[in-house]
Amino acid sequence: MASFFFSGLSETFGQPLLRNQLPPALRSIVDEQEAVPEADSLSFDGDDKPSRSRRIRSKHPELSEKDLQLATQALDQIERRREARRRFWVQLTVSLVVLAGAGYLLAMTAPGADTQKALFGLIGTVIGYWLR
Repeated sequence: MASFFFSGLSETFGQPLLRNQLPPALRSIVDEQEAVPEADSLSFDGDDKPSRSRRIRSKHPELSEKDLQLATQALDQIERRREARRRFWVQLTVSLVVLAGAGYLLAMTAPGADTQKALFGLIGTVIGYWLR
């Protein structure tokens, strides 16, 4: 059950970074594009986010199609890892806050039967979420 949740993490973090397998010249282009904030890449032709390949092509027109594709794939992988990492930490933080709050209320107060039932339900929900 827990492997279902962690399968997304292993797919994301289990693969070697494509950036590390690129030639040095292409790696520097990927690093340069990775450092560009998304807000700076707004265009005025109706596209809120120009495709990565168009951004790279506009700065480096000398790149071959294969190199452009490799750089785009590396940047996509970096973005997926960032999103997975961000999602994991938000889930963990929310879970810990809920568990700490419910545990505190159970241990430090004398909750009524209905409140106690709700707090145990909250704890069970968080545990069930992580064990799904």
